[in-house]
Amino acid sequence: RLCRAVCEKALGGAAPANLAFLTDAVECFHKASLAHDDAQDGDELRYGRPAVWKARGVAMAIAVGDWLLARGYDLVAHSGFPDAPGMLAACARAHLLLAEGQGDELAARAEGRALTVDEYVSVCARKTGEGFALAAELGARAAGTDPAAYRDYGLAWGVLYQIRDDAADGSPAAPVS
Repeated sequence: RLCRAVCEKALGGAAPANLAFLTDAVECFHKASLAHDDAQDGDELRYGRPAVWKARGVAMAIAVGDWLLARGYDLVAHSGFPDAPGMLAACARAHLLLAEGQGDELAARAEGRALTVDEYVSVCARKTGEGFALAAELGARAAGTDPAAYRDYGLAWGVLYQIRDDAADGSPAAPVS
């Protein structure tokens, strides 16, 4: 929805039909991150149902997540937008940052320590924040406009969303120190 809303706002009207390639890619990236994250965190439920790893095993959760990532990149590559190379670079950057954020979260857990407040906000920014930022950036790029302000908006929204979500469910990822 964010990708579409940004594109329509930037265009001042309806988004082109091929935006569906990008919105579907964003959804693939999001679901991939959830499949991987649930397996890594041992979260047994997703949307009130057994998480992929719980229902089908960790190996299947990894395979599903990897397939979704590949499918998302394929959708962007075949979207027909002139800026598809820039869009693919944005996707790669977002995924690198997401992996770094997840790595920092897992490292703290392996060390048996809570994240500091600064570390926690950094993890939120690189995981959820980057997902929202990418959705906004792709929408802006599809409209042919400078994505910087939209990307910043998406990043801020994603960080706030994750903090609210963690506070609501008492997540152990939230800092206690």
